Amino acid sequence: MTDTSTPDAARILDIATGYMAAKQLFQASRIGLFAAVADGADTVTAIAERCGVSERIARLLADAMAAKGLLVRTD
Repeated sequence: MTDTSTPDAARILDIATGYMAAKQLFQASRIGLFAAVADGADTVTAIAERCGVSERIARLLADAMAAKGLLVRTD
């Protein structure tokens, strides 16, 4: 490959954002976040308890999944 043009910053951001989303999805699946929600865990505390993670991690992953449209967040 001999093209030495400067990469488009938007393209680099798209790749980085996609990578982060994939990692978040993998971690949410790994801890059982979706199964916990399907089984009735409807608060961060309940999700954290069912998944065996801290409330901070449960909130971060649940919020990330809601931002991607995979979960619906209600107050």
